[in-house]
Amino acid sequence: MTYLDPIHAPCPDMEGMKNTSPEAVKQALLQIEQLRDAHGIRRRKKPVPKPLHYVCTFSGCSEPWSLQ
Repeated sequence: MTYLDPIHAPCPDMEGMKNTSPEAVKQALLQIEQLRDAHGIRRRKKPVPKPLHYVCTFSGCSEPWSLQ
């Protein structure tokens, strides 16, 4: 693996990270996904942002639901 920044390179004592093959990485990710399914661990879904649309003037800000 090539790294653009040396801080992202694995530590010298991490022998398993030297010369990793794409097939081994793919297999490891598949096993992790299978373990998540077996133990019921789900990835967290990102919450949908609910922006507040305030209308601001020189006299102050008002909520959008009060303008109707």
